[in-house]
Amino acid sequence: MKKMKVPVLVCASVLSVALFASCKKSKESVAPPPPTVEGYWMGNYGLGNNNPDLFYAFLFRANGTVRIYSGNTDTSKAVKAEGSYTLQNNTVKTTYNTGADMSYSTTATLNAAFNAMEGSWKDNQLGLNKGGFSVAKK
Repeated sequence: MKKMKVPVLVCASVLSVALFASCKKSKESVAPPPPTVEGYWMGNYGLGNNNPDLFYAFLFRANGTVRIYSGNTDTSKAVKAEGSYTLQNNTVKTTYNTGADMSYSTTATLNAAFNAMEGSWKDNQLGLNKGGFSVAKK
């Protein structure tokens, strides 16, 4: 009887070790996706040195295009413009045109969490900085 218990115990021990070893979790970590500006951002812009108090929003798309809304929080009534954007490190640059063939651009710096940005906008025809803006991701 003792002869039979030893092999059974040895087999049970080997089987237990094999089961525990096969259930180990992988220590490989999955890298988080890179930060993005894609999505809807809403805030305000100002004229000249005035505090930003006029509605301003950006809809950043995955394909590098952007839609700008201004003047009305109801986007169906807001002035709309279409353009493109670039993201390099924490700097976002846009260039966009209104239906009146006016060209504008923005340059903004993102915060560390990539959920808010502040910057300036300018009139490209006149080459003048027109004011500041700040928006947050919604």
